[in-house]
Amino acid sequence: MDLNYPIISIVIPVYNGSNYLQAAIDSALAQTYRDVEVIVVNDGSCDEGKTEAIAQSYGARIRYVSKENGGVASALNMGIRLAQGDYISWLSHDDIYLPDKVKRQVSLMRRQTHQRVIIYSDYEALHVDKDKLFSCKISHLTPDNYLRNMLQLLFRSELHGCSMLIPKDCFEEVGFFSEQLRTTQDYDLWFKLLRYGYEFVHLPEVLIRVRWHQNQGTLSMFDIHVREVENLYVWAFDQFRKEIITFPAEEIHDLITVLRRRTLKIAPDYIAASVRSADYKLFCKLGIRLLCRNFTDRFKALIMKTASVGLYLVPQVVQNWIFYLIDRYVFFIKIDRTNHSRSIVFVVLPESLHTARWINQFIDQGWDLHVFPALDTGKVHPELKNTTVYYSFYGDIGINEKSGNRYQGIYLPTSMGVFAAVLLRSLLQRFYPSYRAHQLSRLIRRINPDVVHSMEFQIAGYLTLEVREVFGKEFPKWIATNWGNDIYLYGKLHQHQPIIRRLLECCDYYSCECNRDVVLARENGFKGVVLPVFPNTGGYDLALAKKLQHPGPISERRLIMLKGYGLERGRAVSALRALERCADLLKENNYQIVIYLASHDVIFAANLLASTTDVDIRVFPFSADAGRQHYALSHEEILRLHGQARISINNNISDGIAISLLDAMVMGSFPIHSCGACGDEWFDDGITGLIVSPNDPEEIEAAIRKALTDDDLVNKAAAINWNTALERLDYTELRELSVQFYSRVFTGSEGR
Repeated sequence: MDLNYPIISIVIPVYNGSNYLQAAIDSALAQTYRDVEVIVVNDGSCDEGKTEAIAQSYGARIRYVSKENGGVASALNMGIRLAQGDYISWLSHDDIYLPDKVKRQVSLMRRQTHQRVIIYSDYEALHVDKDKLFSCKISHLTPDNYLRNMLQLLFRSELHGCSMLIPKDCFEEVGFFSEQLRTTQDYDLWFKLLRYGYEFVHLPEVLIRVRWHQNQGTLSMFDIHVREVENLYVWAFDQFRKEIITFPAEEIHDLITVLRRRTLKIAPDYIAASVRSADYKLFCKLGIRLLCRNFTDRFKALIMKTASVGLYLVPQVVQNWIFYLIDRYVFFIKIDRTNHSRSIVFVVLPESLHTARWINQFIDQGWDLHVFPALDTGKVHPELKNTTVYYSFYGDIGINEKSGNRYQGIYLPTSMGVFAAVLLRSLLQRFYPSYRAHQLSRLIRRINPDVVHSMEFQIAGYLTLEVREVFGKEFPKWIATNWGNDIYLYGKLHQHQPIIRRLLECCDYYSCECNRDVVLARENGFKGVVLPVFPNTGGYDLALAKKLQHPGPISERRLIMLKGYGLERGRAVSALRALERCADLLKENNYQIVIYLASHDVIFAANLLASTTDVDIRVFPFSADAGRQHYALSHEEILRLHGQARISINNNISDGIAISLLDAMVMGSFPIHSCGACGDEWFDDGITGLIVSPNDPEEIEAAIRKALTDDDLVNKAAAINWNTALERLDYTELRELSVQFYSRVFTGSEGR
């Protein structure tokens, strides 16, 4: 290799790229650095030969090869293997190089003291749909912190692969682009190169122009992209764990915040938990040193020896002390049953609206109601009232002082108390993972309730099962309530199937919202008593609902409601793609879209839709302020919005009777509901609502267009659905059914 005049191979992978390919090839051939070869790899385009015709029109000026479709990574790898150059420069078919790109990078490469160097530059981005040009310059690098700089850039995805000049030899050492990855093959390789010790050198000049458009893989395969990024960042954090945990706290916090804003959840949570774990070890070391100041030299030696054997031994002492306090303040309480005829221990997800609405039905029954949160978060839903709630630790944040709830646990006031609570809970979880089961067991023995009612399977139900298997036949009567996904979705997963079967074999009573789930429970081994099937959330104050409805025909409403669930089960993103296809109709008739309970990925997709279509969109996130309130909107505010909506969309792969469906029916909005969610047990498809496939934007689009253009359909549906609400959703009638629900368990000899 001639170090002064190396040959540069520009590799252009392309799939159905006839719209942009010519500009990309022209920019490669127009480089002012002359020792360049251009390789175009056609990745099995299926555009009637248009892409191939463009490439072949350049004749001998480029090397053209065609292959079966295998993804961009496979096309890049083929081009790299065919390359005769000393360095590789990747150019996407929809991007262009500025004329001096290669020349400027080779010039900088010559000035390096070794060859294990990768040059990268700034770039410009053209937003195709808006015809706007943005400058993307990397300007926040900190001197003398090379590795920290690079990790920040990679985790924030601020490097562009087409801005790089890469030694070809590195692919033989590190490996090629991973062909199993569809959208993150580039950053997967950059992390590996950094781990292998290659040096990334920044050239602070704009040398490429990239295009942002709807057909890019990160957008057209958004769900796949999110999963790949989550997995990549978890893997990358493990590779650089020792380095990252030494970052300043504010940098780690900023990084986690950035990742969460990008709709990620698993990776930032994993990083946060890992950093906290490292902090705890340091905390334990410092604690030992402080503790030793007050003891004799002999005792100091003993403690330090214990610490050197394993830090896990020292926190056991701390753990025992914490358990003493918890037992003293949480479970060693005086139980007065003289004024209560019956007692129930609810094992629940306390921040759920389902939980609050169900339990609130019984606060005036004279029963002794105990709420044991399966997740020890220290928070409850703001609408939960007049119960006793058991936490290990709790504080002012997440607690509604006007609720009338009584809290048992160690009170830690102020924001510092929140930090201490998180620290102590994490220590317990780390060194005694079953501590919550221990606490539930102690509570049940102390209270001896008439009924234990677990509401939800995978967290509350599994925890109750763990305690039930310790008690055996001495366990109180157990009602297991199935929520939407518990059997229908998780029952299909091998890791959950045996636990679900064991739970159904052990519980005495089973309740659910769908007749579908009764059948599934029986198929999974339940032999006890099935309680009446009706909504797990209680009913509606229909007089109030009528007042909240917007006056006039439903067809005159100009609002669309969308439940913003995404991530594993929600498919609000598919609904947004369908709405994007209806942008002409939405803008023509001045419709506004309201997205509520929106997860991070849905917020991202909604912002993108608003920017590309100019459709009026309001987004209310799932958590407005995690410290104060679990929801950005109260349930009454959501009802009021449904009362202004023409259609309400709930799109996910699994559910029971979704509150959003019932809200829509009560408030007159026309429901568009995904299959697999028991909507067919509440409305007639095509008459009083529409059922769609959750993963098919075209089918969802057709349903939306029908509901937006057929005034007679939505007006008649609203009248029929209101009658259904009168018959099946009146709060007073459902409350009476719910009281009978427990009375049957209290007095009956049914069950086991």
